[in-house]
This record gives sequence, C-alpha cells and structure tokens, in this order.
Amino acid sequence: MLHGVVKVTIVGALVAGSRRVYPWAVGALGVFLVVQLVQTVVSPGSASRCSPRSTP
Repeated sequence: MLHGVVKVTIVGALVAGSRRVYPWAVGALGVFLVVQLVQTVVSPGSASRCSPRSTP
C-alpha cells in the first residue's frame, strides 16, 4: 500500500513539473529496487507465483 502511495505522489509531482521531486524519485526507485532484490534473494520461488504466465 505504501509503495503505491509513494509512486502516485512522485508521479503526480513529476507530471506537475516540480523539479525538486527528481532526487526523491531517484531515491525511491533505488529503495524499491533494493527491496525487490532482497525479496527475490530471500524467497526466489515467490516471484514466479506473481507471474501472469504461471499456472496454478
């Protein structure tokens, strides 16, 4: 939930033309990437369950 709120807020500010948001956007992207990498390393099999191509 927090992930979505942060993304919508940053995108809204970027669309509005606020240049002060660019460093925050880069920082948030970095945090999201690190979280995703940690989740993949800790539980590598769970990523395939989220794929739309996987069969139940």
